[in-house]
Amino acid sequence: MTPAEALAEVQGCARYGRYRITAHAFDRMDERGITEKELVRALCNAHGCRQEPGDKWRALGLDRCGDALEVIIAIEHEMIVITVF
Repeated sequence: MTPAEALAEVQGCARYGRYRITAHAFDRMDERGITEKELVRALCNAHGCRQEPGDKWRALGLDRCGDALEVIIAIEHEMIVITVF
């Protein structure tokens, strides 16, 4: 999968609710004050994806204040949100 294909998949999964958020990601979201709605908005509007080790991707987006929001995900039959920072 190319970065452009991964980006399209991330945006589509977020837009159509085809995602699962791990307990670890929920913990990181709580620590950073990021709501699920904000996470989904950032993924729907993500502007880039980079491949990470272990068949993971780093989706690059913005939070509600316009600050960088990076999300590590795995793409299987749905998108799995692993962590958020």
